[in-house]
Amino acid sequence: MNKKIFNLFIALLIALTSYVHVSADSLAELKERQRELERQREELNEQSRRAVDYFNDTTAEKSETLTEIASLDVALDEAEDALSVVNVNLYETNVLIENTESDLAQTQSLIEGQRQALKERIRYIQENGSVNYLDVLIDSKSVSDFLNRLEYINQIVLYDDSMIKNLQQSENKISDDLKLLENARSQAEILAQDALVKKQTLENTIAEKQTRLLELEKNENYYSTQITDFQNTDAALSALIAEAAEAAKNEEERLAREEAEKKARASLAEKYTGGIMQWPVSGYHTISSGYDYRVDPISGKTHSFHTGIDIPAPKGTDITAASSGKVILAEYYGGYGYAVVIDHGGGISTLYGHNSKLVVSVGDYVNAGQVISKCGSTGYSTGPHCHFEVRVNGTHTNPLAYVRK
Repeated sequence: MNKKIFNLFIALLIALTSYVHVSADSLAELKERQRELERQREELNEQSRRAVDYFNDTTAEKSETLTEIASLDVALDEAEDALSVVNVNLYETNVLIENTESDLAQTQSLIEGQRQALKERIRYIQENGSVNYLDVLIDSKSVSDFLNRLEYINQIVLYDDSMIKNLQQSENKISDDLKLLENARSQAEILAQDALVKKQTLENTIAEKQTRLLELEKNENYYSTQITDFQNTDAALSALIAEAAEAAKNEEERLAREEAEKKARASLAEKYTGGIMQWPVSGYHTISSGYDYRVDPISGKTHSFHTGIDIPAPKGTDITAASSGKVILAEYYGGYGYAVVIDHGGGISTLYGHNSKLVVSVGDYVNAGQVISKCGSTGYSTGPHCHFEVRVNGTHTNPLAYVRK
């Protein structure tokens, strides 16, 4: 319902209020005006129901979004940890590559040095000719000395060859290791990029969810304000309807309504199979507020209809089932505070409000006189008492037609 329509309702209320108080029109006109008010109230209630649906949907989506954000936060922490691990691995791989490149350079330098030494020997041999083994033998002091000298020469040649081969093998191994490390670095860089993209994606998703959350909170506040406006307007309409009905009363209509009420009560009593109900607060029979219009004790509004009877009792007093049946509600229920509703069959149900404690649960089957709760002052209440209602097919009726003290 937009602001323009709401303002039209307010204007209509003001006009009708003036009409009811100052007009002296016929009974038929007053009744027609009452029907018009009721039609307006029904239209308003339909708008209110839609606002409640929107509010509930928004609240549900908000709860779901909060859950999603919490889950995404966990995933983001895991992604950041994974990115940190990958970056550490990448750093360590780079260090290994640097060290391996350094080893390779050193090995290549040694090979080059060994090659230079071999070249020097080859050049020497070329310049001085081959080693004369006869000279070595003649210069030897003995055969053993000759063999030792000959072995020494062979060892020098073998050493040069072996040193170059070993260094080349080392060079090949280091080159292979370097290739493996380069490949590992490439893989680590890919993993790091993937982890970074995942982290950024999660951050973007969380930002979107948080933006949506702000929108939902704004909508939730908007619908909550709407619902309050609807309730206030409905209360004003209800008061006007009550005044119109009161202005239209006469003795004949009063008697007719009483007769109709008796007949309806008798008909309902025939359908009800539970018998006369028991008093719900044993030992306490005072009624502080009856089933009638009254001045609301908290808001001070006049013509507030009280849908049940209030039975004062000390906090903690046992509240018992007025008749056998199945518990269909046992929870904190708005202005009723902690409340219990029992279905007795035949369309009859009873409500017990403002309890300090509930001792039954939904689905329990209870017997007449069984303790179902403890007296209290929760919800819309000014002191400890039991608010007791009897409803027929969901519509409240005078409880005193069903209970005995």
